[in-house]
Amino acid sequence: MITKVSNGCGKVRVTFAMPAAIWADTIHLVGDFNRWNSSATPLSLDDDNWSVTLELEPGQEYQYRYLVNGMDWYNDWQADRYEPNEHGGDNSVVVTTIGKRFSDALDPRDEVDEHRSFEIVMPLEEPVYELNDYIGDELAEIALPLHGPFVVGIGSLSDY
Repeated sequence: MITKVSNGCGKVRVTFAMPAAIWADTIHLVGDFNRWNSSATPLSLDDDNWSVTLELEPGQEYQYRYLVNGMDWYNDWQADRYEPNEHGGDNSVVVTTIGKRFSDALDPRDEVDEHRSFEIVMPLEEPVYELNDYIGDELAEIALPLHGPFVVGIGSLSDY
């Protein structure tokens, strides 16, 4: 699992985590950011998970995997995507782009554009909701039951 937050100093703070339920003596994060060094980036275990946080350059894509007990390779089940590797498997990929906040993209003082559409997508769940209506001078609102991470997008703007 990965979480991404801008650190306010031009970097993206990315936390990489694996569930504590994975039996292991050691788990290392191995990837482009540490030149695939199998011992450079150990994860620490707490009550909830194994994790490590890195400060990465924004606007980049980094391939990575988890090395458990120096022998077993694991992918991140919630990676941004996967890329084939030279060993016949896949690498996890983290993309260090932090989108503009959805709430910042909507300004009620903006001129109303009746062709603007909004899309809310919940991965692996249906349905996809679209919102195309305004109520007077105000934006229409919709409440959705959410059961996990989701992405809200308006054109090229997104919020996670």
